[in-house]
Amino acid sequence: MKNILLIAPRFHTNQYYMIRHLLKKNKVSFIALYKGGIEDYTFVKPQILVQSNISKKLQSFFNLRFDTLYFPKIFDLYRKIKKIKPDLIILRIYSRPLLYIVSSLAKIFSCKIVYYDQTPLIRYNNFISYLKYCESIIARFIFSAAWYSPILLEPKEKYSIPFLVKTKKKINYIKDRYKILMIGKFQSRKGHFLLIKVFSELIKKYRIHLTIIGEVSNQEHIKNFNYINNYIKNKNLTDICKIKTNIKFKAIEKEYEECNLFVLPSYSEPAAISILEAQGLGRPVVCSDTCGTRNYLNESSSRIFKSNDPSSLTKSIKYFLDRQNNYNKFINKSYQNALKNFSQEKFQKDFTNFLNKNF
Repeated sequence: MKNILLIAPRFHTNQYYMIRHLLKKNKVSFIALYKGGIEDYTFVKPQILVQSNISKKLQSFFNLRFDTLYFPKIFDLYRKIKKIKPDLIILRIYSRPLLYIVSSLAKIFSCKIVYYDQTPLIRYNNFISYLKYCESIIARFIFSAAWYSPILLEPKEKYSIPFLVKTKKKINYIKDRYKILMIGKFQSRKGHFLLIKVFSELIKKYRIHLTIIGEVSNQEHIKNFNYINNYIKNKNLTDICKIKTNIKFKAIEKEYEECNLFVLPSYSEPAAISILEAQGLGRPVVCSDTCGTRNYLNESSSRIFKSNDPSSLTKSIKYFLDRQNNYNKFINKSYQNALKNFSQEKFQKDFTNFLNKNF
């Protein structure tokens, strides 16, 4: 049994099933910079760090994002780690000051540290990114840290632990109208409008229904939600295109099971967990070529379209609409892909190998 502490900007959905699994044989704690709007704390409740006044002033002066030059009150973090007494710290790399503060404290408390990075490559292509790569190497050497990413293009045991989602095979026979599902915060890059435009053309030939689920928790979300909602009303799509907001995490599973196809139209999506959740429940998926988790997929149960390209997205969706007689085959292929690449068995095997290789 290990005492594991995770430190990240917030408790992200893509960590939910990982933590549930780790809790079976370990003690798990979580420290976050802030709380999100619709996070599920069933298994672990994050402790929130107190940001230092100097950090606040620097962010305000340079007009930076909340987590860019974020660092906490060091004694607040020190007390939290001392109380938890972790054997292992998994730190999401985001704030450079926080990286060095947490790493130094890990040395003080003699616990192992792992840097978790949602970056798809170990080596980089331009000068600035190469400097960051070199800095990562130096930090790992100084603090005896390991490093991993769940979205490596070429996974290696020393650097790779996969995402983990729930796997559950359920046949959902198509009834009346083919159902398409999308999940994503109401941000421009999520591609809600792109999907709706494509959908409005597809309904001319196919009997389909679209459900969009998204978070609305800030002004950007409200603005995009209102725009999308008004567009749907103006195009008289309200009977076949439904929007649901701020759905609880536990209710999402039912939405996956009631759809026939999951579509993620966003661009530059670093590490989408939704397409993997859909596959884990046996649903074929469509995502863009700039989605970080696209490498978890295979052609037998998915299609990848050119980012921000309506015709490419249309073609990818039509692939499944034109093969509705093969729907149960797609369910089986999706489920088998999930079992092989991101099930709890796969996660446990790779997590164990990772720790053995690095410590």
